[in-house]
Amino acid sequence: TPIPENHGASDAGMALRIIRNGFRTVYEPQAKFYEYITSDLKQQRRQKIRRAARLLEATLYNKDMFSRKYGKFGILVYPLRFAMFFIVPTTFFASVILWSYVLSQIQVIYGILFVLLFFFVLISGKIRPNLLSSFIWHQLYLFVSLFHMFKDKHIWKAVEREKV
Repeated sequence: TPIPENHGASDAGMALRIIRNGFRTVYEPQAKFYEYITSDLKQQRRQKIRRAARLLEATLYNKDMFSRKYGKFGILVYPLRFAMFFIVPTTFFASVILWSYVLSQIQVIYGILFVLLFFFVLISGKIRPNLLSSFIWHQLYLFVSLFHMFKDKHIWKAVEREKV
């Protein structure tokens, strides 16, 4: 049966359908994949939010796979996937807000410094790529995507791409 167009990313949906049908998916580290990207940062952001929303949607649509029926995938991999896509971004930003509040209750300058440090780490990846900045950006895209995934929009305008 075809993968429903309105239930997430087709690649994620295909992988989940393969697992649902009792087959395995195997990670191939030697596989080469690339795609052209847009040089326009606004378009890049739109593309990342759209993709994240569709991955979230595919995960939510297949929530019944959180089951012993699917072996290790159902009791370990799928719950981790759910946590990574839904719980971690939400709790991450809730904790940033909470720490800002707690530190500002101790001393206002501490809260301000914490927020400034957070934004410095966030933008530091634009100067020199680093793991922490990348993590924060990805959490931001996932968090914003939580609100976009329920929009009834499944046909997307193409993003102009160029070879880099």
